[in-house]
Amino acid sequence: MATVSGDYQICAHVAVEDHHALQTFLTEVVGALEEVTEADVTIVLETFKRGGFTVHRHTLAGAPRAAR
Repeated sequence: MATVSGDYQICAHVAVEDHHALQTFLTEVVGALEEVTEADVTIVLETFKRGGFTVHRHTLAGAPRAAR
């Protein structure tokens, strides 16, 4: 699920196997798109048991890419 907040922010809920690859993709691939003027990525990791009980939550803040 992905949502756009305002003109510049995107919030997405995804299941990924490798959060480091996701961080790299968002900062280097998406951040390099011509229309993107700045990529500041924060990943929030959550692990859920069945029924939605949160077991673990951790935030990974990526280094922002310089604005063009």
